[in-house]
Amino acid sequence: MRRTLFPGRDQAISFIDEFEGSASELLSIHFSRMHAFMHSALLPSMLLVVIGEALRFPQVSRFFYEEMILPSQQLVLRIIRKGIASGEFREDAEDIYTQFLMAPVLHGAMWNLQFRDVAPIDPERYARSHVEFILHALRKV
Repeated sequence: MRRTLFPGRDQAISFIDEFEGSASELLSIHFSRMHAFMHSALLPSMLLVVIGEALRFPQVSRFFYEEMILPSQQLVLRIIRKGIASGEFREDAEDIYTQFLMAPVLHGAMWNLQFRDVAPIDPERYARSHVEFILHALRKV
């Protein structure tokens, strides 16, 4: 699990640390990469294991939360705070639950695992729509 998860997490952290563009650009790139990562070859099936075994093995769920979900939420908050500081995002943008912003990433991956043969989601189009939705929600009116 570590070999699959940690490189993507660590790359995201490094990228955000070094990015010099706008918060909107950073958020767009970050969420596009999150979507791509969630649709990679190994991750969706790993998610099924985490979800399917969470009740029997809560330590697996806790590991996934502490090592992937929480750092991802913290990265999203960093981007939002950057956008607030630069005036790109509304001042209360930080109050939006990161779970609300991130849930479509998980949902898209899980949807294609379950319904790929009958009602597939185009991951790239889905990611673009999600990013547009987030930016619309965060920007000043």
